[in-house]
Amino acid sequence: MFNHLLNYRLKQLIKNKSIIFWSLFFPIILACFFKMAFSNLDDQFTFKTIPVAIVETTASPENERFTDSLKTAQNNDQAIFKVSHLNKKKAETALKENQISGYYLLSNDDPTLVINNNGFNQTFLKDFLQQFTYISAAMADVIKEKPEAFSERLVEELLNTHSYTEKTSYSENNPNSTTLYFFTVIAMACMFGMNWGIKNSADIQANQSPKGLRMSMSPVKKSLLIFTNLLAAFLIFFSEMLIVLSFIRFVLGIDFGNRWSLILLTCLLSCLLSISLGSLVGSSIKGNYSLKSTIVTTVSVFGGFLSGMMFPDVKYWIDQHAPLIAWLNPTSLVTDALYKLFYYTDLNSYFMTIGMIVVMTVIINIANYLIMRRQAYANI
Repeated sequence: MFNHLLNYRLKQLIKNKSIIFWSLFFPIILACFFKMAFSNLDDQFTFKTIPVAIVETTASPENERFTDSLKTAQNNDQAIFKVSHLNKKKAETALKENQISGYYLLSNDDPTLVINNNGFNQTFLKDFLQQFTYISAAMADVIKEKPEAFSERLVEELLNTHSYTEKTSYSENNPNSTTLYFFTVIAMACMFGMNWGIKNSADIQANQSPKGLRMSMSPVKKSLLIFTNLLAAFLIFFSEMLIVLSFIRFVLGIDFGNRWSLILLTCLLSCLLSISLGSLVGSSIKGNYSLKSTIVTTVSVFGGFLSGMMFPDVKYWIDQHAPLIAWLNPTSLVTDALYKLFYYTDLNSYFMTIGMIVVMTVIINIANYLIMRRQAYANI
């Protein structure tokens, strides 16, 4: 009996093209638009080696130390500056043609910086020169007060830049500012499963559809009907989510990190939550199917908005000033779970979020069962 009910329900649901569009194709289309809109966003904030020239009119140990310090400066094992040795005329030409961000003029006096505009690179060049000048002055004071403490090793230690932190990530690629947007796309896609839930609810209520009327007259226990409907919707919807995840990861090339088993667990539980929530909406709210579908679609989109889909600052504001809303927003919970898997080393916070999803799913299913169990129809 169970297998017959499940197969029958799967054949029914798979024919619903409208829900399949919203739960499968719409998230893929939205992800494609996000990819086109944000494809170059991170390039604007990615550090790139700064082209700079040195014009040395006088050779001196001080100028040599400055040049060595400039060439050895690094950021996360990447050279900060691309140094060229030019004469003043060629340096001026390169500066005018934007081939270099600026050039240092080294003579008997302190190094000077020549630039033709103000920007990130030019600010970086200014800061480097100020740091070098400050360290040189400090070394001069050391030589004056304690000449015995001066050594070439001390000079190297002061002038060379070091990194005292190690960068560790579970992601194959560097974290970027667009990742959150795709997490919200996945989270909202998971919430579109509510459409499957209200479809299940409509097809089991005698006053909502002819199928519901036939099911209400059947001798099969309502609890078994509810379970098989939930399982059938889950199998279809989770398969859709696997397609959405695969498309975003392997076609669009968005990195979700290496914790794929937990990512799939998150999507699995989120699918159950959304279908259950849709069933609760379908059984507890009076009105036709179109009204209920509009409600769950609005909830899904608005939940995505509160999760930072349109403006990430909205999510941060909600987390700081209205944490209860964040904890009660299923879309926000799914977004947080994916975010924590991607960025966090400690997974305690992730499992707290997953625990909240499980608790909400259990409570919603109990409420849905109690509501549908007590439904009775005096006349149809």
